[in-house]
Amino acid sequence: MYIFDFLKDFFASKNPTPTTEINVGRFSDSYKPVEQKQMWEQAIDRFNHADPIASFTHFFEYLKNLDEPTNISYKRLDSEGKISIEFIIYQGSKKLVGLCDEEHLEAEVELAYNEHYSIGLLRRLLEENNNLQYSKYALKPNNRISLKFDTNAIDANPYKLYFGLKELACVSDRMDDQMRHLFKSLQIIEHDLKAYYSPEVSQFKYQHFQVTLKQTIALYQKYEMAIDQFPKLGAYLFLNTAYTLDYLMQPEGHVAEVFETLHTRYHTTAAEAIPQANNLANKLLTELLDFSATDFYYESYHSIHTFGLPSPGPFQLVKDNIAAELPHIEHLYSIGHVELATLGLSYTISFHLFNHATPKPVMELMRLYIKNLNPNYFMGLGETHDIFIKPTGFDPKIFKKSVERIQDKYKKSHPNLHINSSPIRFEDSFSFSRQYIDRILTMTI
Repeated sequence: MYIFDFLKDFFASKNPTPTTEINVGRFSDSYKPVEQKQMWEQAIDRFNHADPIASFTHFFEYLKNLDEPTNISYKRLDSEGKISIEFIIYQGSKKLVGLCDEEHLEAEVELAYNEHYSIGLLRRLLEENNNLQYSKYALKPNNRISLKFDTNAIDANPYKLYFGLKELACVSDRMDDQMRHLFKSLQIIEHDLKAYYSPEVSQFKYQHFQVTLKQTIALYQKYEMAIDQFPKLGAYLFLNTAYTLDYLMQPEGHVAEVFETLHTRYHTTAAEAIPQANNLANKLLTELLDFSATDFYYESYHSIHTFGLPSPGPFQLVKDNIAAELPHIEHLYSIGHVELATLGLSYTISFHLFNHATPKPVMELMRLYIKNLNPNYFMGLGETHDIFIKPTGFDPKIFKKSVERIQDKYKKSHPNLHINSSPIRFEDSFSFSRQYIDRILTMTI
């Protein structure tokens, strides 16, 4: 009765040490509290009044992640009457080091070192420079590759600072893992910021990763004729796999790049070219089966973040996106493509977890859905509460309690929050997912 319950055979062995609530999903710096929003407004005000030091100070306060406030540190310096600020910003595996004063701001991240660089790597970095808006790769006199961002203070409004430093942080965090994967001879400059999972946890995650990929490829082969006739079925299959694995695994480096490639390809492809995108997705996910457990270990870790990748997704946008997709999915279901149409429903949720920072109550309700589609993954990592899909069927009491817990958690910040907690009729996987999506569409925040 479990949906996508791939791992039943893995739990006879020793499981990782239980935890209360596991860390899943992409970091988001959206929806900051009122106090930090005021810091942003003050940074803008000080910039407009030509007071760069004060503007920088308020801006750095705005960047603080209240859950892990060590994500940024800064120190004000006074040298013979000249005021400057040294700052450090942490993003994943990378440390951004910068300095700003009344005339200028600069920041850089050192990425890698080698005595001699291949033409392939240097060409890759030149191509990357053409795609960057604010920062640029540079080869320093000490033969170190760095990524740099700088601006004059007169142009350093908070918006430019935010997007410039975000690009510097996110690109450098992604690029070092890619360099490690693609250019084995490089010496990656480490900053000792990665908290690797235990070998047991890493192996457990890797097994789920492998089994999910194999299941996806098997489904593609099983329904290849139907996908040829209705290519969007393949898009639902491959994208839901990429988005869900990204949510559960929080991969870095090569695996994350593959998922980003699929996301970009599908969402920039005309309808008539979706078959080619399906072929690419099948190829890339098949190649990921060769990704070793060791490489997976080094690309799967917990770290501190300052900038989030998902863009803010207002609730109305979420509802509009889901509502626009439902007619296609329901049509595919009506003509007999039940299993892949069910994945289409899951796609409408996993897409938003990958691409948008939704309001927190919406994100929690989506998390609950993913959790009950992958119960053994969560339970194997120690999170056993709020599992309402049991081998014996749907448990309405646990569902009601789970929904009410979300409402209680956010009732102060969202006083109008209401989620329908009445039981879902669990007839099959499609009906469950369809009714659950209705709970999202009808909730008020």
